[in-house]
Amino acid sequence: MKIISVVGRKNSGKTSLTIKIIQELKSRGYSVSSIKHSHHQLNMDKENTDTWRHKEAGSETIVGVGATTHFNITKDLDLERLLFLIKVIDPVDFVVIEGFKRYNYPKIATTEDVVDEDTIRLVDSFTITDEGLKALVDEIELHTHDILDTLYADNCGFNNPKEISTNIINGKITAEEIDQVDTYLSINDKVIGLNKFVNNYLKETTIGMIKALNLEQFGVDRIENVQLLIQGNADNENNAENKEIKLKLNNINIGLNEFTQTFMINTIFSMVHSLKIDREKYNTLTIKMSEENNSLTVNEENIKINTFVKKILKETIYGMLKSLKTKEYGVDEIKDIEINIR
Repeated sequence: MKIISVVGRKNSGKTSLTIKIIQELKSRGYSVSSIKHSHHQLNMDKENTDTWRHKEAGSETIVGVGATTHFNITKDLDLERLLFLIKVIDPVDFVVIEGFKRYNYPKIATTEDVVDEDTIRLVDSFTITDEGLKALVDEIELHTHDILDTLYADNCGFNNPKEISTNIINGKITAEEIDQVDTYLSINDKVIGLNKFVNNYLKETTIGMIKALNLEQFGVDRIENVQLLIQGNADNENNAENKEIKLKLNNINIGLNEFTQTFMINTIFSMVHSLKIDREKYNTLTIKMSEENNSLTVNEENIKINTFVKKILKETIYGMLKSLKTKEYGVDEIKDIEINIR
């Protein structure tokens, strides 16, 4: 998904330019969503309609379903939250925003006073020609990007989302050169950036666990899109502070950087403690697994869990390890696993 914002003073042609950009993107075969920002109250329902009466009665979220589906939410949502919700509800190629000039997204300006470092070009909306519009959308294709906090580009030497954005806007890198992720996370309505390792881990382990479910009885023949919502207090005290992890795959020691160590320690403790076992007893962990031996051994004790749960846990661990660059150590296929956390 790529994002472009049209900004400028009132009566400077923002809406007409926004419409033209949407139409040109659609003519190029892209799917498009749009967001309109206003400082005034937006009346989405006509007075005395049924949905208007729902709102007047005190409903906080009103959904009208007919030929189209209409959401009316009685609170101001942050732009990042709106962009994330578009990904969840109806993923598209481009989001065209009218307004939100204070956000650090690539912009097309219709007045000079709003031009800043995120501006791709200053445009006179009233005089732009068809050829000029096509050239403008060419630039939009090249110099726009996804939600800011999801941008990672290790291969380019950048890990600062704003720096990555600036380099895309200035044409030093393209959105296609940065790490391509397909897993997105929101916690407490805040978008959380995921680098390639965490993206791959969450994807591999989640899909691995889901495959252990009887999906056909729910009418799911193929996994194409997964949406997971965890509500309530999800904090978990996992006693993972000041611990170290050593990993052996096929009896070969695998090196782990500090970030990966911390990530794996927290994940494995959370996974094992989800079994509702004595946390103090498993304050240190030794986990052994193999493809042939369908068991989970923790501290030399075979954990007494049913076959379904064993499969879930094994899929989780295998999925996490598949995200590592194990081929650098001569491990092409994971057969035996030993994890020690002290």
